[in-house]
Amino acid sequence: LYRGQWKNDRYHGEGTLFLADGGTLSGQFRAGAAHGKCTLTDRNGRVIYVGSYIGGTYNGTGRLYNENGGYAEGRFVDGEPTGVFNEYDGQKHLVYCGEWKNGQRSGRGIEYRSGQKVYEGEFSDRLYHGEGKLIENGTVCYQGTFVKGKRNGYGVAYEGNVMLYQGMWQNDLRHGCGILYENGIAKYVGHFENGKRSGRINEIEKRKVIRRSVFTLKNGMGCTFSEYTEKQFEGIFRSDNPEKAMKVFFKELPELPECPELAGTAYEKYRTAPEYVIEKIITSSDVSGIYSGRLKNGVPDGSGTMLYSDHRYTGSFKNGQPEGKGVLYMRDGEEKKGTFSLKAFEGSTVLEFADISYYYLPQDSLEQ
Repeated sequence: LYRGQWKNDRYHGEGTLFLADGGTLSGQFRAGAAHGKCTLTDRNGRVIYVGSYIGGTYNGTGRLYNENGGYAEGRFVDGEPTGVFNEYDGQKHLVYCGEWKNGQRSGRGIEYRSGQKVYEGEFSDRLYHGEGKLIENGTVCYQGTFVKGKRNGYGVAYEGNVMLYQGMWQNDLRHGCGILYENGIAKYVGHFENGKRSGRINEIEKRKVIRRSVFTLKNGMGCTFSEYTEKQFEGIFRSDNPEKAMKVFFKELPELPECPELAGTAYEKYRTAPEYVIEKIITSSDVSGIYSGRLKNGVPDGSGTMLYSDHRYTGSFKNGQPEGKGVLYMRDGEEKKGTFSLKAFEGSTVLEFADISYYYLPQDSLEQ
């Protein structure tokens, strides 16, 4: 069980204690217990710990080795890591500097790879957990919240010093409310799912909403709409680009939800929008058709598109009826631009269709 120096019938001085599991504890002993600098090995001779003991327990500065020959170096109190530790790989390269708990990286610390800092922030059981920063080539590429090693919660992604995305994450993917940037300027504001645009998206250009779109992850299907909610493309998308046209059914284009984490950002600025509907059947005494566009109190009001049996009208509506500037699209391909109303006004002429009659003033007349 023991070979070495003795005093008063106890291990005392230099010696080796042979352990029941086949390992050894070699070094200095006092009054029957390890005390001073010692080395602990397993049954195969692999070094587990080298450092200071007091009363048979790790106490003071020491190195705790792993199976790959790497080690963590720091201070122990009654066998527990205390304070800041430096962790090295098998080639003695620094891979971590920070707090330890229960023999693992826990608390604040810095992780290194090939001599370069790759993460700075909070750890739990060796994993990124809490607030932290991912770093590439000396530049922050992500700053935000981590859960069990993955980006979860609110965070910001960068390329160089330029912001790419700001918003919510789940399992390392954009997920929830967020903002996509181009050249540091907000480009898309809306909802994301598993890294892709999903649900309501507002597209921003020159600080104005130029397009409101709906995306769905199912088979990459989705729709994009013009400012009048007129469909521009519906079908299969790949890498956010139209690939194959096909029918997609959507009923509503809801307002984006509030997101406290994005308060004061472009998301909050462009979040709200008038009530919208997509392909709703509108029937009244004056008009009957399939409508996509803005609503007020449940009826067309603002910009929108109405599809009738023999033509299409895209433009302004008021109190459920076409009213204001717009465009008529005929079945034969002809277009008429100008001001429209269901009530006569000065200088207007009547245009009669199967479903509806307009009073109309051409665009040329307005310009003159």
